[in-house]
Amino acid sequence: MPNGATHARIHNMGWLVAIPASLFSLVSDYRLGLGIFFGYALGLFLDPDSDMQSITMSEGRVMKLGIFAWPWLAWWLGYSMLFKHRSFWSHFPYISTFIRLVWLLFPIYLFIYYKIPDGFEGAMSFLYSSWMVGIFYGLGFADLLHYLADLLGDTLKSMFGGWFYVNDTKRKRYS
Repeated sequence: MPNGATHARIHNMGWLVAIPASLFSLVSDYRLGLGIFFGYALGLFLDPDSDMQSITMSEGRVMKLGIFAWPWLAWWLGYSMLFKHRSFWSHFPYISTFIRLVWLLFPIYLFIYYKIPDGFEGAMSFLYSSWMVGIFYGLGFADLLHYLADLLGDTLKSMFGGWFYVNDTKRKRYS
């Protein structure tokens, strides 16, 4: 299984697809294009490894935000207790993306539902907006790359016994 630094490198290479997809979508619907861009960027902070009960590299990025990081980490601790690491529900692309977006947006949805005059209709229009669809597509693409990296790493490890992995313990953990 690739480490956090490998996932970050793969995510950086994924921008070669995410940026043109965003730009192409901007032509038809600017909210969809911006949603794809920001959804993919959100993948740096919200990845399938949010189901781990230890601090991951993406959570290390969040910790750089200081005091604002603790509510985020506390919220995702509940998620990590609910889902087993690398389960179908927490790692499979687009299904896990949907579950994590529901987990992330549930408090916002409740706020909109109870505080906005439109109530249910306002909350639903927010969730089904092209902006949110774009965020789902962008974050889903980031999750797909993460899943494929895990799958390829596991396949190579089972074929070759893991001899190709470099155990670099001197690398800074949360850079």
